[in-house]
Amino acid sequence: MLAQWTQKQPLLVTTILGLLLVPLLYLINSYNPPPEKAPSDYNSVILAFEFVSDDSELTEVLNPLTAQEIRDLDMLNKVDFGFMTMYGSFLLSIIIKFRKLHNHDWLKYIAVMAVLIVTADLLENLQLLSLTNAYRNGITDNHNTIDLLAIFTWAKWIMLSVGCACIGYSLIITDRYKWIGYSLFLPIVFGVSAISLKTSVIEDTFGTSIFLCFFIIWILSIFYKPAKT
Repeated sequence: MLAQWTQKQPLLVTTILGLLLVPLLYLINSYNPPPEKAPSDYNSVILAFEFVSDDSELTEVLNPLTAQEIRDLDMLNKVDFGFMTMYGSFLLSIIIKFRKLHNHDWLKYIAVMAVLIVTADLLENLQLLSLTNAYRNGITDNHNTIDLLAIFTWAKWIMLSVGCACIGYSLIITDRYKWIGYSLFLPIVFGVSAISLKTSVIEDTFGTSIFLCFFIIWILSIFYKPAKT
């Protein structure tokens, strides 16, 4: 019976993993300080925090927050360890399935990248936790930690955008669900713009576009039907 169900819905595992992301995302949002506390041009405190590039920006992010909100930010990053494991599994499941369904052997390299994404996210979170601890202790020179944060943050977001684009490309070259495939290239566009323009508005849009693509992939996993042979 399960075999018959997976034949009808080959991306069932991706659908289930997507559903399991929802409670974790709810927890993350519950610990995220109110949007009005975010620096101008950002819609999220945690996203602004991830993209800080110097101590003045770090102060801009953390100064408006109460002691409890900073503790909440730490809790958010701890919950994110579970979230990153789940979204990594979510991406890995559809990449592995598309490799088989579409006969695209090159996706095995993107599967490895999914593991690297989670690794970069883990290392990013360790820097974020270190920065809140330094802020509480009055340490004002954090350039080494911020430099590491930038490496891991940009590595994570760039690899996520490449991963989404590769899933989209796999759809496009099989000539199925092409409009969805093209939409998964959006983060690449915003990512290049974010790197080139280095403005908070584009960085915020870049991060948001990844979440949009995750939602699109999840919807695709529900309605995807294998090609008739």
